[in-house]
Amino acid sequence: MKNAPLVIAILLLLDSFHFVFARLLRTYLPPVPAALFVLGLATLETAVFLTWKRQIQFSILRQHLPFFAAVGLLVAGATSLSFASVRYVDAGTASMLAQTTTLFVLAFGIFWLRERLHRNELLGAGVALIGIFAISFQPGAVLRLGSLLVLASSFLYALHAAVVKRFGQEMDFANFFLFRVGSTAFFLLLFVLIQGTENWQWPSGTAWLILPLMATVDVIFSRVLY
Repeated sequence: MKNAPLVIAILLLLDSFHFVFARLLRTYLPPVPAALFVLGLATLETAVFLTWKRQIQFSILRQHLPFFAAVGLLVAGATSLSFASVRYVDAGTASMLAQTTTLFVLAFGIFWLRERLHRNELLGAGVALIGIFAISFQPGAVLRLGSLLVLASSFLYALHAAVVKRFGQEMDFANFFLFRVGSTAFFLLLFVLIQGTENWQWPSGTAWLILPLMATVDVIFSRVLY
């Protein structure tokens, strides 16, 4: 792919906004409801676009329901943890730690998908490990808690990526993306119901300005490139 470096650069830029948006929303919404509104809006935007293009195929969802259930649960867990982490660490630290997703992806590639790594990939994994230890073992229990939340989120997201690579590569991308974000929103709704009404909060006027922007940039644009 000739434009691969450009795509990767744009993806890294968009990825860096995830924790910035999440930190902006922490003032207005608890972590799980915030994630639910973001993924819900992303699902709505995607569904409206694909309905207009007449491309939605619900047969794909029916045929691969266990796959989408697994993907939705993993991404919902990862998203909830990442939204919670910004209550303990700043967006910059969280963004750096989140790059360890690549390390986990490489590990799943080696031990599960039986992929072979190049020297540069091994070097990158080593650098990521050094970064993990440098950030995670700084003084302060709050920082360590935030770091652990980001690492747990990265692990779940990497596992989701491995599941998709193993079982979802032959699927129509547009419908895969719709049912991926939709299943994620479904499990986030379950998380909210499990937490109870005491943790529920409707967005304020300011939050409604941030939510659609995050749904479009952080979910749709970023994940399509990913």
